[in-house]
Order: sequence, then structure tokens, then C-alpha cells
Amino acid sequence: MAWEEWDQLKAQAAARHSTRMQLNQYPAGQGGGGTQGDLVVGHKDLEEVGKAHELSDGIG
Repeated sequence: MAWEEWDQLKAQAAARHSTRMQLNQYPAGQGGGGTQGDLVVGHKDLEEVGKAHELSDGIG
């Protein structure tokens, strides 16, 4: 496959797929009683994020 052909295929694929973001949610009146809860992060959760960050530093 020639480089020009690859560029053309990438451009066609990009034209078919929009890059806009979509947030999925229940329609009004379904699930959760229409209220939004707060997200809670505990100390253990933050420790796990820190461990993952340390691991990713070692990969680079």
C-alpha cells in the first residue's frame, strides 16, 4: 500500500466518524429518581491511582 493511499484511507475514515463527545444518560423520569449523586473518592482509591502513576513512570 502506497503512503498516499494510506493517507486517503485515513481521511475517509475521519470523514465518516465525528469526533464530538456524547454523554449517555437516562431520559427524564427513568432511573435514579432524577437526582445526581456526588462522587466520593477515598484514601485507598487515591493510593491506587498513585501506584498506577508510579508504574507508568517506569515504562517511559
